[in-house]
Amino acid sequence: MKNQSKKENAKKVIYVAMGFLSLTKNKTRGQAALEVLMTYGWAIVAAIIAISILISFSFLQPQTPDIAFLSPPFTIEDFNAQAGVNGEINLKIKNSFSEVIINDVYLTIPTGEECREAGGWTPKTLQPYQSISVNLVCTKEFSIKDQIQGKITLEYDKDDLQQVSGGELKTTVQI
Repeated sequence: MKNQSKKENAKKVIYVAMGFLSLTKNKTRGQAALEVLMTYGWAIVAAIIAISILISFSFLQPQTPDIAFLSPPFTIEDFNAQAGVNGEINLKIKNSFSEVIINDVYLTIPTGEECREAGGWTPKTLQPYQSISVNLVCTKEFSIKDQIQGKITLEYDKDDLQQVSGGELKTTVQI
């Protein structure tokens, strides 16, 4: 009996030892997993901090391209917006068709305000492939780096028919 109880006790000791070994083996796996998570965790935290710094200094903010267009038969060759108490928008419009009489040109910004030629518009005849410079004045103040957008409307007569050419303007005030 004593031999059998010794064998059983030995088996119990072996089972306990094996259980202890398996626990320590799992502890090392857990410790390794924790170390990997901590290492990558610090790398992720460092990356988040670096991206936050870049965003705060405006390095990662996308720049919207400046665009301006009109529906045919007109194109906008050049444009810019100038800062000031009365913001100015300068357009160089080209006629790519037959002779037309331009009755009015204006820009409507999202607030509903219309930017128009200072002193009012005088109808002008534009020959084919001829360009005209238009200086639109807004009552809204423009500051440097302001984003300006709006709908351009050009009313014209062609062959004694009144027509409208529409387009858009999106630009950043530079000067």
